[in-house]
Amino acid sequence: MFEADARALRTSAPTPPPPWRIAQAARARAARRLARRVRWLWRIATIAFVAAAIPVVLHDPRTLPGLVAPLLLGALACWRDEPGVPRDA
Repeated sequence: MFEADARALRTSAPTPPPPWRIAQAARARAARRLARRVRWLWRIATIAFVAAAIPVVLHDPRTLPGLVAPLLLGALACWRDEPGVPRDA
């Protein structure tokens, strides 16, 4: 390959993205990954909590409001993603 050919290839090549854009995309991917993991953690914890609460509620139904309240508060806290986390369209 001649020097002129190499120079022409370098000038016609697309410019690489700036480093801040690469870092921003990496942070966005990490935020989505963390949000997905937290949602799965809440789902698994809720299923385990409900499975453990069934025998308690069957034994004494008056305990139902006390068992449901923490689940509702947790669901309220995780109702929406954090602001600023980009969502896939």
